[in-house]
Amino acid sequence: MRLSSALLACLALSCGGSSATTTVTPEPVRAAGATAAREEPPRDEAPTPRPEPPRFPHGEPELSRLQAQLDAALSSPEVRGLTTGLCVVDAATGALVAHHDEGRALVPASNTKLFTTFAALRALGPAARAKLTVSIAGSRKAGRVEALVIDGGAAPFGPPFEPLDGAFVAASRALLRQGVRRVDRLVIETPAVVAPERFAELDLVQHRDRTAEALRKAFGRAGVAVGRLAGEAPSPREPLVELEGPSIASWIAPVNQLSHNGFADALSMHLGHRAGLGASLAGGAAVVARELERAGVRGATLTDGSGLSRRNHVTARAIADLLLVAQRDEAFVASLSVSGEVGTLAKRLKDTPLAGHVHGKTGTLKEVIATSGYLDHPGDGRRYAFAFVTNGVREGGGPNVRAAHDRWLSTIAAAW
Repeated sequence: MRLSSALLACLALSCGGSSATTTVTPEPVRAAGATAAREEPPRDEAPTPRPEPPRFPHGEPELSRLQAQLDAALSSPEVRGLTTGLCVVDAATGALVAHHDEGRALVPASNTKLFTTFAALRALGPAARAKLTVSIAGSRKAGRVEALVIDGGAAPFGPPFEPLDGAFVAASRALLRQGVRRVDRLVIETPAVVAPERFAELDLVQHRDRTAEALRKAFGRAGVAVGRLAGEAPSPREPLVELEGPSIASWIAPVNQLSHNGFADALSMHLGHRAGLGASLAGGAAVVARELERAGVRGATLTDGSGLSRRNHVTARAIADLLLVAQRDEAFVASLSVSGEVGTLAKRLKDTPLAGHVHGKTGTLKEVIATSGYLDHPGDGRRYAFAFVTNGVREGGGPNVRAAHDRWLSTIAAAW
């Protein structure tokens, strides 16, 4: 709080020695009927206090009973001898409901995508759209140019977004308006992902080749022949058209619901590109780390956007903290799978009281099974953020561990 000049003067006098005195000037007496001068509110006035969050309704006996039940479940044959981080918190108050090794750093598999999509929404906003610039470069002759340059900043084009033909029709028409019907070379400076396999790891060379093939077909149908793929663009360069890609909100939906590795890593690289760090996984990881620090989320070390890397390490507590911060972001919650209904949770908890009550993200990697998200409790109506990350899963043991995770959610739902 700032001190007024009068109070500072008084403090200075009082600290100057024993002979100093403090004088108080009385408020002038106002004549009867006089109107008081309007006083400006003090600039250092404290902000209006926020209402206290609703108090967590369950007491120590209920929490102790739930903790004991989950401790016993962690000794079941499916997960005995495995390493599991477990954290459950009340989303309204942040109160810790249950935990086990929640501070241990573990490989999160595709739970990494929660961090990538959260950072994208924080850094860019849900309505932001990726941009793809098409330029012509090099020499020009009658009806032809030396090169066509595509700079997508890792923006994906193709399913499940706008079809490629529609996205590039403006570029084709722009070339035709300039009388260009032949392009000798095609240069793709940054990865533009076009319809990769659903679970494909992002292979930049492969995706660049696929993009080139799709572009040739699209421009060819419009009447512009496009030649071979080249590595570098000649000079000079002239921007032709800027195309809009998918919004961030639509981009993160297949990342979280389908656990699409290609789109997740492309999103990470796009974050690096937009931040001026280069369209790279390292650049994206730096942006994610920055956004997590701003949000106060600690306990995550990430190197890619998809979770395919085993160098990713997070704690269950970090996932729960992220979910607490992200719960008011409608685009984030809408991007998650729904138990018994949508995405990678569509077949889990189906025909149970928790169908439709879990919005979450799954994770599967060799020796790793993870399930995290929000449980909308069918009993007390409250939302709980949870994170289950199990490492050391034996070959063929994945289905049993997933079933164990589902039972833990059912245990929480039946606790009160």
